[in-house]
Amino acid sequence: MHTRFVVDAMLGSIARKLRLFGFDTLYYSDIEDSHILSICMSEDRTLVTLDEDLHHKACKHGIKSILVSTHSDDTDAIVCILKALDIDGIEFNASNSRCPSCNSSLEQVDKESLKGSIHDSTLMLYSNFYICRGCSKIYWEGSHVKRLRMFVEEVNRRLVG
Repeated sequence: MHTRFVVDAMLGSIARKLRLFGFDTLYYSDIEDSHILSICMSEDRTLVTLDEDLHHKACKHGIKSILVSTHSDDTDAIVCILKALDIDGIEFNASNSRCPSCNSSLEQVDKESLKGSIHDSTLMLYSNFYICRGCSKIYWEGSHVKRLRMFVEEVNRRLVG
């Protein structure tokens, strides 16, 4: 993914989803608007915000900005972002995901190397495991992936509809 984002404080769930879909996404829960704009300018990042004033400031400074409706659910918000970027569909591929917590890249690891790090029952139930290169959090393709794939289907349906 080439588009990189800064997501404002009111859209933490959206930031995590964008990371799961492979987008390099910065998220701050407490940061001044001027600092957000500075990051967007210096790192060529697109702002995603609910704040109309911040959106207008960004546009005034030549910063790419996507204004998400305050009435949007996560699906509508992701659809809005993708439409603004002329992206006609997404997919979930854990190998291309970023850590939903810290935004670092994930590395697939052999489950044998995780013995002692996570419950044995988890190692027995699942096959694909990933570790974050930044925070070392361990992820696996569990039941949440099924819900995420359903989310992707709904986003893609709304993109074409």
